[in-house]
Amino acid sequence: MKLIYASPLWFISNGIRYSRDNHNLSDTKIIEACPNCEQDVDIEYIDQSYKCHSCGEVFSKPHKITVMGKKDFELIKKVGMHLHHDSVLEFGTLIYDVKIPLKVLIEIERHRVGVSMTIQGSWFTID
Repeated sequence: MKLIYASPLWFISNGIRYSRDNHNLSDTKIIEACPNCEQDVDIEYIDQSYKCHSCGEVFSKPHKITVMGKKDFELIKKVGMHLHHDSVLEFGTLIYDVKIPLKVLIEIERHRVGVSMTIQGSWFTID
């Protein structure tokens, strides 16, 4: 089994805050980062370009990175885990690549809850 994609945790905290209309309490922030360092570093704007003070790289446009705050992380733990409002955890998405026998797939399909599948078959292919 291989994890292909996991949505960021701040999606979940945004969903929780949306239901209460309290986005003003969020401490998640979007930072501009050096494409080389990809972290919150000191970036200086010089002559229509940016320069990173950490690695010295000059670039035309900084990366925008979302950094989840501690309050938003604690909100997910409190509402989703401690208060057992599991439905808020459904805002997150996990996508796996799984290779299983056909009989197992049939059982998963029969009992599926919140599961969507794309199956690679050999009956019909498009080149």
